[in-house]
Amino acid sequence: MTYRHPKKLITKIWLYMLLPTLLVLFAFNAALSLFFGRFSRDSAIRNTTAETERVASRFYETYTYIISRFISLTVSDDFRDDVKFILQQSPSSFTECNNLLQENFSHYIHIHELISSAILIREKDGKESGMYYPYTLRFKRSATESYRIPAISGITFLPSCENPYSGLGESIPMAVPLKYVERDNLIILPDQGEEKDLLFYLFFDTASISNFLQLYCNDECEGTLYLTDSTGRILSLPASSGDYQEMSREDVSESVSHMIREGKTCVPAGDLYLFCSRITPDGLYLINAVPESLFTQRFSYLRSVSLIIGITSTVFVAVLSIMLSFFITKPLKKLMHSLHSIETGNYRGKINISSNDEIEQLNDAIHSMYCTIQQQIRQIQVEETEKYETQMQLLSEQMNPHFLYNTLEFINMEIFCGHHDNASNMIANLGNYLRTGLAYGENLLTLSQEVEHALSYINIMNYRFSHMIQVTVQIPDPLLIRPIVKCILQPLVENSLKHGFEVNTAANYPFAPFITITAEFKEQHLEISVIDNGIGIDVERAQQVTKRKYAEGEAGKHVGLNNVYSRLLSYYGEVDITFSSIPFFENKVSILLPAEYFTDTEDETTERNV
Repeated sequence: MTYRHPKKLITKIWLYMLLPTLLVLFAFNAALSLFFGRFSRDSAIRNTTAETERVASRFYETYTYIISRFISLTVSDDFRDDVKFILQQSPSSFTECNNLLQENFSHYIHIHELISSAILIREKDGKESGMYYPYTLRFKRSATESYRIPAISGITFLPSCENPYSGLGESIPMAVPLKYVERDNLIILPDQGEEKDLLFYLFFDTASISNFLQLYCNDECEGTLYLTDSTGRILSLPASSGDYQEMSREDVSESVSHMIREGKTCVPAGDLYLFCSRITPDGLYLINAVPESLFTQRFSYLRSVSLIIGITSTVFVAVLSIMLSFFITKPLKKLMHSLHSIETGNYRGKINISSNDEIEQLNDAIHSMYCTIQQQIRQIQVEETEKYETQMQLLSEQMNPHFLYNTLEFINMEIFCGHHDNASNMIANLGNYLRTGLAYGENLLTLSQEVEHALSYINIMNYRFSHMIQVTVQIPDPLLIRPIVKCILQPLVENSLKHGFEVNTAANYPFAPFITITAEFKEQHLEISVIDNGIGIDVERAQQVTKRKYAEGEAGKHVGLNNVYSRLLSYYGEVDITFSSIPFFENKVSILLPAEYFTDTEDETTERNV
């Protein structure tokens, strides 16, 4: 298993905290856009409508004052006498009449700061017969054609145009028709269609009008403020200005006319919202053209603030989640290191985790479990060692006593027959055989001792074969000194003689028994083989006998291959015994053991012929 830091847990904690925050912020912004955006726009429209009406009301108050002062001056005795005198004079007495009006002009011009100048035009038979103006202003003769007597009735505002006096900007003319009633000695406004004697022009400064409207309008509701008449004609914007061009658009003009006709206070027109408020009963209107973006400005500001708060909250939650995740995963990392050390066998005791929570309890539980497992492992090892030693002792003691009985009997016959040298050699070989087999209780012998043990057995058996058995040992010298489980080769040699050459029968073979013992490394294994030229091996039966698990009390009947396999398996944990057979040529039994228990081999081999 590969050790990994708990990065997934850190990511999960970070996502579990950050995603809900983002969802809440997204939902808040969506609600803000859907509900507050509309509410903000509607509220801005209501406020702008009210503000437009308020500005119109303030202008109406100023207009009322100007008209009141104008009427007061017009009906005064001085002005009436001057008008009466002018109407009685011929046009040739222009200078005398104009001089007479200078004081009156001064009074009119100073009615209000919005008024910049004035002109009085005498009319006779529907034609101009004189134009009177104040000497304090420099009159432009070229402007006289612009102020011919228009077809008007009542007080009328005309569109902004060039002022007839030098040094003054554009002005909005207010034309007032006047009629002198001689029998009543009064100056009145003529009725519609009735002839007039005089046409009085008061010029309102266009820039002052614009400043006045902007001064009394709240900045949050201020658009393009201008005056119109009842037809929607623009009055207070200079024709050369960009605002005039914008407000002269066809859609804007039609919307303004529609509002005035229908009495509406607000209509959309393209990218504008138009607000209309009536100023005077005789058809003067205030228009406020507000860009749509101005309505969303407050909402945009709020949304920007919300976005900043959202970003700040997201960063704060992200940092907090990372800090929290590290706070949680720090003891987990220690716990993972502890588990990894247990896994790799480098555990040095319980690590210090003072989190006072479930992680600390888990650390205590892991340490307790580790100690319990280690105790159980040691107990199992002790039990397995005892079991192994007992099993090895029992298996070693299972050597067939029948061989010993026959050998002693054969020695007795040799002594009885007077073959004392043969009897002495057999006793010596039997002593070596028993000494190696017992090995003073040891379970391991060197491979050299194993070979000597097998050769002692063959030497004894050779007396029964009339010294016909030939043995060859091919084992590298470095392997001869390596320890191996004892009594491995002798059972294999015994099987060769007993089953391959049927030493217990009276069969005679036309050739001598030949046995070869080899040991060599093959890949990851050490292969130890016993080869003979006997009658052959039943490979399937040999495999069954070798690896068969016998019932209790049955194992004593199968000491040979099964005994060898069981002891090797108990010690090395991994072992295999293979068989191959070519009768009367090569019958081979091979033991494969893990090579890690033995040193590397050399090419040098030891061959001994017996």
